[in-house]
Amino acid sequence: MTQKRDSLAHRKSEIQRELAGLKESRRESRDNTALGDLERALMAELDQVDRQLHLLDEYVKQLDQPSQPASR
Repeated sequence: MTQKRDSLAHRKSEIQRELAGLKESRRESRDNTALGDLERALMAELDQVDRQLHLLDEYVKQLDQPSQPASR
């Protein structure tokens, strides 16, 4: 589980670095159409990775909570 989380966190960092570099490239480029498409794709992937991290964190949090006995 921690390996999956580490992998997602690493990918999130990579995407953020790519987006930072892309913003610099967009300032220097005359035709921003392709760069804009790439930025949108990276932002969508970043959102997906963030959602997966959140779900994984919530799942782990539930596992860490002690089981509560069923009410009768």
